Amino acid sequence: MTDRLRGSRFSAVMVRSLAVLSSVGLLSILVACGSAPPQATPVAHAPGVPAGYSEFQDSGRGYALAVPKSWIQINVQSPDAAAAFAQLLKEKPQLAQVFGSSESSLIQQNVSLLAVGPNETEVNMVVEPGNGTLTAAQLGTVYSGEMQPTYSRAGLKVQSHQIASLDGYPALRVAITFAVGNVVVPETQFVAGVHGNVYVLTISRTAPALTSEIAGTVRFL
Repeated sequence: MTDRLRGSRFSAVMVRSLAVLSSVGLLSILVACGSAPPQATPVAHAPGVPAGYSEFQDSGRGYALAVPKSWIQINVQSPDAAAAFAQLLKEKPQLAQVFGSSESSLIQQNVSLLAVGPNETEVNMVVEPGNGTLTAAQLGTVYSGEMQPTYSRAGLKVQSHQIASLDGYPALRVAITFAVGNVVVPETQFVAGVHGNVYVLTISRTAPALTSEIAGTVRFL
């Protein structure tokens, strides 16, 4: 699994949340992938979800996440994911440089949910099997020892990093920027290890308030 992750996490243009899982420190707590969990389930509106959002509950991967209803949403485990992703790539072909050219590439990268909004805003959740629940101290060690060097090698500039939380569990919150041509793109990544899974939530090109609002919808099931 280590070789597969290291070989598949890097985009020709940029390194995204998928590259975070290539760090040696984080991989040391991952275990072999098991059978595919059941598909995520869209929920029209759940308690605590902001108005105008729709929530996805992925019980097989142990989380729920809400995004604005108006955004293009691809539940990677759903039967129509292949067609939805193909249509998205027709509208936004540049995403193939990050996520590949087919649904199978999303599955190989353990993307559970991909949502794309106006002005190239984007949310994706990557879930890898792990071991136990990571403490704030463990996350801090992983960041300083492995993730920060990985960001640097990939040409990503860290603007800030801190221990925050997702649904009350310790989570790294890392604000980064990277260049796409002459454009500097802001991105925030949250990394948490909860109940045997490692979650990497990436939110790109959004204002800080919207980033926090989306991250605040995360629930671990």
